[in-house]
Amino acid sequence: MIELPDSVLDDTLSKHFIDHINRDHIVKLISSKLTDTDRGFLLQLVLSKTKEYKTVNIGDIVEFKQDGYELKDYGNLIELSNAKLYNDGFSVGIVTGSDSYSSEYDKYSRKKSVEVIGHRDGQFTIIKSTIVTSMLRKLQCKPTSSSFKKKYVNLQTGQ
Repeated sequence: MIELPDSVLDDTLSKHFIDHINRDHIVKLISSKLTDTDRGFLLQLVLSKTKEYKTVNIGDIVEFKQDGYELKDYGNLIELSNAKLYNDGFSVGIVTGSDSYSSEYDKYSRKKSVEVIGHRDGQFTIIKSTIVTSMLRKLQCKPTSSSFKKKYVNLQTGQ
């Protein structure tokens, strides 16, 4: 993670409260109450000009791109592709939680817990991963008819 001086977020936020009488206090309040992770995520949101952030919830089916090193953990990519669980570098998973220290789900946390179906030793298996939230894209599919969801439920119930 890149470490940035506090002034970067403060200067960026100040530009969004240009004419407000309490601008300096608003920026300091926001900036001082956030963890370093939250500050980084807020800065990412404020500076984003090409992609609108969309929150994901527990149970959402998502896709994300992994690099080659992380992909090897998922096993046989040909089998995963045939089962429509991997396509053009994108894996499919289901959000199961956030990486916050709280027991409650935080839809704005930097990382999400995602369960992915892998293929190892000739069989499909559920693999737990932690994925950076900005890499996740919610799939617009009906959870009951999704090939991922069907296979996921079958693996959970041992069928």
